[in-house]
Amino acid sequence: DAELWEQGDTGVIDLAEGRVDSALAALWRFDDGNPCATCAAAWLARAYEAAGRTDSARAMYARLVESPSDAIWYDAGHLAHGYLRLGQMAEEAGDRAKAADYYNRLLKLWAEADPRLQDWVDEARRGLERVSREPGTNR
Repeated sequence: DAELWEQGDTGVIDLAEGRVDSALAALWRFDDGNPCATCAAAWLARAYEAAGRTDSARAMYARLVESPSDAIWYDAGHLAHGYLRLGQMAEEAGDRAKAADYYNRLLKLWAEADPRLQDWVDEARRGLERVSREPGTNR
């Protein structure tokens, strides 16, 4: 419904303008009763990151990437970003296996992505190389 999507718009604008608490409130209203399981999750994850709430961001990214979606036109970029951030977060936490899984999921999703999207693909490749090395080696 239009009112629901208006809350989503408000949340995204608030986030872009640095009003993180207001963004979170609007995005939770956007999520409440929304039949789209992934539509708010991507933006909530980004808002939680902006608020410095890494655990909440990780939970929202996980919800995004694990929820079946019929809105691939909407989710495609969000899904790739979610895989990348989850890979990075797992890598930072020292969970090499989980990081590799998320990086591989992004690489599979965007195996034939347009050249303008290759930055994320390259970043995931580099991350996969890092977590695939033997512990204690720099090569």
